[in-house]
Amino acid sequence: MITIVVVTGSLDSGSYTMKLVKALKFHAPKSIECKILDISKLPYIREDFEFTLSSSLKEFYSKIETATAFIIATAEYKRSYSPALRNALDLGLEPNGNNKWAGKPVSIFGCTPYNLNAFGGVRQLKVALEQFHMEVFYKPDFYLCDVIDKFNESGILTDQATQKVITDFWDVFVKWINQRNMPLTNCS
Repeated sequence: MITIVVVTGSLDSGSYTMKLVKALKFHAPKSIECKILDISKLPYIREDFEFTLSSSLKEFYSKIETATAFIIATAEYKRSYSPALRNALDLGLEPNGNNKWAGKPVSIFGCTPYNLNAFGGVRQLKVALEQFHMEVFYKPDFYLCDVIDKFNESGILTDQATQKVITDFWDVFVKWINQRNMPLTNCS
């Protein structure tokens, strides 16, 4: 079974980005195990940071290591992505530069209540993830603008066009993951 770990750059459980993440999970194919990774309890890396393997870090590392692939959903934060998300990415390099992200496939979703599509945040995140040696899925890109109009008061995605885009995304993303996991054949 394919295990997709979905990360949101927002720490607010009621954020539009979290609503999008929940919609992704709801619309995931039955052949996918979709887990949401909570980054809100992770320690912050700072100059005097001393690595200790807390229970939140153990869970974090376990989800990274068992994931087949990732989806990262981000809003726009001053033309970039959130500091909390950057902290989580950096923690994936601990201890001592042990890169747990390397080689993992990832797709990025942008989400904003405005009409700019979170392009700056997604673009900056793609550059960072390539530096972490992740395999970034580029087509199709997913940008959800005017997100306020896409969900009802209960946080349920009601916009049918967005539901279709998510369903179509899953088809293409799962196919891409399966193709990268196919064994190489002998070409002699």
